[in-house]
Amino acid sequence: MNISAPVSFEYTSWLRLATPSGTMRGSYFCVTDDALPFEATIEEFALALASALH
Repeated sequence: MNISAPVSFEYTSWLRLATPSGTMRGSYFCVTDDALPFEATIEEFALALASALH
């Protein structure tokens, strides 16, 4: 997939939470059209079970 600015990329994933809430962070390892690698950091964000929000 080729993503050019200002285009964005969005995806959906899931996991089983062992607690009602938590956090996630990470990174994507990407490669430019010129074959130069770079890392796109995903800052920490909150996770919560829907039932824990109300």
